[in-house]
Amino acid sequence: MGKQLFDDDGRSPVIDSAALEYAKAERMGSVSGQQNCMPYWQDLSEWYRTYDFQNGESTTTRLIVLPPSENRSVLQGWAEAEGHAVLHPPDRERLLLDRQDPFPLEIEGEGLLVIPALEEWFLRHENGIDCLVRLLDRVEQVARPVLIGCNAWGWRFLCKAMRADSILRNPLALQAFAADRLLQWFLDLVKQTESSDDLFRSVQTGETLLSLEERSGCGDYFRRLSASSLGIPWVAWSQWRRCLRRQKSTETDERQEDRPELPEGSDRNTLWVADPEEFALPGRYQRDAALILHALLIHGALSKETLRMVLPAGHEMEVLSVLDALGIVRRRNGYLCCSDAAYPTVRRILISRGFPKGDL
Repeated sequence: MGKQLFDDDGRSPVIDSAALEYAKAERMGSVSGQQNCMPYWQDLSEWYRTYDFQNGESTTTRLIVLPPSENRSVLQGWAEAEGHAVLHPPDRERLLLDRQDPFPLEIEGEGLLVIPALEEWFLRHENGIDCLVRLLDRVEQVARPVLIGCNAWGWRFLCKAMRADSILRNPLALQAFAADRLLQWFLDLVKQTESSDDLFRSVQTGETLLSLEERSGCGDYFRRLSASSLGIPWVAWSQWRRCLRRQKSTETDERQEDRPELPEGSDRNTLWVADPEEFALPGRYQRDAALILHALLIHGALSKETLRMVLPAGHEMEVLSVLDALGIVRRRNGYLCCSDAAYPTVRRILISRGFPKGDL
């Protein structure tokens, strides 16, 4: 079991953990990756309406540095929803051949061009940066407005590896979610899911969460959730889902008489919300794990074969199965990435081992 992230002030939980089990994965699972990004889409639309790319003072190219996300569609989803042109990267393996067979960069045209994820345009490999160099050179010359996204860890790497900040200056960053905005967004999400009739109560205090009528308890919980998730909405949502518990069914109890007593008002429509716990990675794995996790963060996501290419020679890949089993690494469509819920733990591990921070 991982370390609890919230300080419980020495209080005993109002409900015995033996009376609860993890809520099924599909509970509140209908929230899509795009819905996780929509609050930032609103911020992007507001910024785009007020920013004049052609006013003579503003540069025609802007960079937005984003938190890492396993969904990989924050900026792309916004661009597609708004009808802007999107430039997609080549396959990772193609990047290594760019010097011999240059990838076509179709960036001319009118209207805003969006390059959603700059971290997908390079590999930490001796031949893995040529395409990115060509891309940035073309972007400097193009007349149309260009909006580029890059995750914070990839951007930090590019600044050190090729001084990308001398080309893309003064990057923007989206504002972290404070407690009030996080609470309101959660309320909106729950209304859209099959859990709209559920009652959410804190395991620790018994208070009702996700309630506009009982803001005192909600505010305290969401202030702590905002801090533990670093204010990143999809991280907070993933942590929240991992915290959901429900009353054990009679089928899962071996002996009905041994069932712990439940607090008044608890029923099968009550979802109990535990405090978030940090992912526990045994110390003996942390060195090898840190190299894998850093590689995944700076590139956004990689196939297992490509991950092996960007790691030091002789690096032990066996720890990857440990990271997978612990839920620290996720597999999506054949690619590996750091899970959103584990990101604060991954960040702590990397910083403790001296890796440069990918802060916004």
